Amino acid sequence: MWLPITSEDRRNRWPFVAMGWFGLGLLVVWDPVANPGPSLCGMRWMVALPCPLCGMTRGVSRIIRADPSGATYHNPLSLPTFAVLMTLLLLWTSEVLIGRRLEMRVPRVLIWTGWMVLAMVLVANWAYMIAYRCEDDFKWSWLGRLLGMVG
Repeated sequence: MWLPITSEDRRNRWPFVAMGWFGLGLLVVWDPVANPGPSLCGMRWMVALPCPLCGMTRGVSRIIRADPSGATYHNPLSLPTFAVLMTLLLLWTSEVLIGRRLEMRVPRVLIWTGWMVLAMVLVANWAYMIAYRCEDDFKWSWLGRLLGMVG
């Protein structure tokens, strides 16, 4: 059901819409696989382990360049994450522009089930990332250098 959107809701969504389109535009012009930038993952920096979302920027970049197999190489969740985020970005953009928002009634049990499934998928993806995509040496992480100074 489409309901009128308040000016406060519109004002609160504009930053997300603007950041989403800016980020998408940035990945269109910049290829982080060919020209990597700094790693922004705090977990990799601290303990040299990839987080469940490591490789997502490179994966989305591969999707934009029509390379889904390259996207799943960087992070298996790249394709579903891109689909969900693009759906939300298009929905929020249309809501802000037309001044109405989509409201759906979802039973609470489905919401909780969805959160549980998401948690299990993230844990499974994290296990995969640690087993197959661990790229950093622990001794160069923040914790590894700290323990090297102590021991």
